[in-house]
Amino acid sequence: MESDPCLSFLEHPTFSKEIEKFNGKHDGGIGFRHLKTLLEKQFRPVNPELSLSPKVLRRVDRLGANVEVYKVIMPVKGLRSGQCPRVCFRLAGNLATFLAFGSHIENYKDSELKDLVKRRIFELDPDVVFGS
Repeated sequence: MESDPCLSFLEHPTFSKEIEKFNGKHDGGIGFRHLKTLLEKQFRPVNPELSLSPKVLRRVDRLGANVEVYKVIMPVKGLRSGQCPRVCFRLAGNLATFLAFGSHIENYKDSELKDLVKRRIFELDPDVVFGS
């Protein structure tokens, strides 16, 4: 019997350092591990469980025709939902690549986060074509 294809994860090297530092300050990575589990269910190719509402998981638009990026609120114990980080990842087939995150604790701005996401996608995939 063939097993269902599942979602795999990669991280931009800078994201890895930043999330490690954030996790060390807050919940030790529990929220990030939980987020991965939720994303595996949400984007499962066969029988996905749509457990994340559009309020929590949003597609980042106007990046490019073949560039699928999402921003999701990562729940972190001890933080109010408005303080929880917004994590951006690129979805390509069954591979989710974590790129960047911002938190209202650091007063992030959506436009700056989107620019950072584009730079990091380009660093990992120089052949990517962004829309105008």
